[in-house]
Amino acid sequence: MEARREALVADPNATSVEAEAIFGAIETLIVDSSSDAHAKLAVSLGIVGARLPHGQRDATIQKLISLAPRQARAALLLSLVLSGEGINIKLVADGIAETFEAAKTETWILTESDAYQLRDWLRLLPFATPVTGLPAIVRRMPDAQREPRMLEEMVGGLSASCSDDAEGVTFTLAEEDPRLYQNHQWRATAMRFNTVSAARRLVDLTVSGALDGKLYDGWHWQRELGGLISEFSEVRAYIHDLLKDGPTTKQLASLASAIAEDPGVDGLLMLIGFTTETGQSYVGRQAIESVVSERVPSEDWQGAYDIVPVVATELRRKLLAMTGRGGEDSLAARCLNLIDQLRDEYGAPESEPRLPDLASGRRWPILKPNPDAGDGN
Repeated sequence: MEARREALVADPNATSVEAEAIFGAIETLIVDSSSDAHAKLAVSLGIVGARLPHGQRDATIQKLISLAPRQARAALLLSLVLSGEGINIKLVADGIAETFEAAKTETWILTESDAYQLRDWLRLLPFATPVTGLPAIVRRMPDAQREPRMLEEMVGGLSASCSDDAEGVTFTLAEEDPRLYQNHQWRATAMRFNTVSAARRLVDLTVSGALDGKLYDGWHWQRELGGLISEFSEVRAYIHDLLKDGPTTKQLASLASAIAEDPGVDGLLMLIGFTTETGQSYVGRQAIESVVSERVPSEDWQGAYDIVPVVATELRRKLLAMTGRGGEDSLAARCLNLIDQLRDEYGAPESEPRLPDLASGRRWPILKPNPDAGDGN
């Protein structure tokens, strides 16, 4: 759909042989003296033709919209959206209102077949202009149809909307109905915006506890949020500021665990401090590996990657200095040992010295011999 929008902007007059033939037939069917059967056939052809590159046929399309019955109109508008064109949100709002009106006498419309007729209209809303009108339309719907499950396809569409306001609308919907915070589709949509503003909002929601609940998957959410945080240095700095007094709440502890997915040098040192102070582990192999190596896409295998070591001299120097507080069993010492293990597995950068800090005069290696290792004989 994005490609269609770009192509339409680049050349609004682009058309196709198939579309020319279809719209040529439509023109003969929608003259003023046309029968209902001809109008119905014209709308059906329009649903097909509108999905193709069809040039600028605004007058014909508006005529088809006026002739189309409710559900055929939804299909026609969807074809326009899929072709890259915009649609007016009033058309969608009117279709939703008509659906609820029809359901007064045909109650099955909302109670059977997963309310597909309503869903056909709701999924158009993210692509209608202006999208800022979407929350008000949802707000006017009956409670039963505002269930998060009913809105999932609509919410998912917001991440594909071409409007700069789609992100704000996504968060407004959840502010007005906090049940959405527990909906996996809403969370996935909020993540897909992949912006600093969305990341900060999700961090704030995590800290406030708004995302807690019986459907809350803490470990999975930490991984997803950690991946988003790693994209933006300003968000990482914001989180460090939130954690300046430590993980003093369950939500801040969750945020610290999210940082551990890709902490950076400063973040890793911060997490080591938290682990030492609280006794709760925030530092594992993943956190350390992300700091002392990087994953480079493989040239030979699609979807695979090579793990390449990166220089970590300053980190190792700081960790060595920290071992004086706890000796060879300290967390800092264990981190140094794990870094050495990773160097054995993936190699070490040529410019990284074997001893972290020669001038310190500290013993190296600092750990006890591995009791499971052989004596070499």
